[in-house]
Amino acid sequence: MSGESAAQRAWVLALAGALVLLGLACGLQKIRSFDYWWLLRTGALIAETGAVPKVDVFTYTVNGERYVDIHWLHQLVLHGVHSLGGHAAVVIAKAVLVVGLLAILAPIGWRRERPWVTALALGLMLLVAADRFMPRPELPSFLLLAGVLALLDRHQRRGDAWVFGIVAIQLVWANVHGLFAVGIAVCAMAFAAEVARPLISPDQSLRPGALARLGAVTGLACGVSLVNPNFLEGALYPIQQLGMVGPPESRGLFGRFINELSPTLGGARGLEPLGLVLAGALAAGSFAAMALNWRRLEPLDVLLWVAFGYLALGATRNL
Repeated sequence: MSGESAAQRAWVLALAGALVLLGLACGLQKIRSFDYWWLLRTGALIAETGAVPKVDVFTYTVNGERYVDIHWLHQLVLHGVHSLGGHAAVVIAKAVLVVGLLAILAPIGWRRERPWVTALALGLMLLVAADRFMPRPELPSFLLLAGVLALLDRHQRRGDAWVFGIVAIQLVWANVHGLFAVGIAVCAMAFAAEVARPLISPDQSLRPGALARLGAVTGLACGVSLVNPNFLEGALYPIQQLGMVGPPESRGLFGRFINELSPTLGGARGLEPLGLVLAGALAAGSFAAMALNWRRLEPLDVLLWVAFGYLALGATRNL
């Protein structure tokens, strides 16, 4: 029996080690994003002036125009990391965030008897998302979203007050990236799923305590989004980004010329064949996991799968 236990532990450690190595390989790739330079320079400006810029000071054609900087906290931290060790320190920090992402997500789908399923899913996730592991505010957004999902998963299983940690995550997120609205949307879906639980499964009764906690968390997550240097303008900023999710014809100039905003299945301007295979495998695998475990399926699982699937099809950057 002890031999089997030792073999199982060795197998799990081997899978975890392989995942960490893959995460490091994805995170340690060199910086390829042109956005990196203005993010870095804006962080330096914030450090030098002690204030978040309210007007555009870099763009020659619109110098002095109103500028809502929703990414200021990411820019400031990026500048701090760069000050410590240059571009190499930024690359190392990227890799640390990617490994942190794995550490937060792994317990959500962990099953002691089938650890390879978790490893396969996370490995596919890394390969699909690898192109976005750049020193842009998206990367900390992935980590913060993982934190929201982990706390909601814990709430589904234990129903405790840890779920209110999402409010602190949203407070940080609202000052890092416009994708903070995704966190609010996920909380709202969790609330809706809790309402729908007895309607879908008549043998399950309504859980007033869980419903109250999820409603309060969703409301507080909306409220703390106002805590940013631009107040209401900053909180409403994600609405301006909705055009990046809609159909190509609604995206104007950006939708026509920027590759990352083209639809995932957009032919020549869409995802490369290998990327489509990996993304398709991840989508099909997650659907199969829900189908095979339908007796334990939660309404939130279905809502998240459909919502993120829709976003992923909208633009390659959304994958």
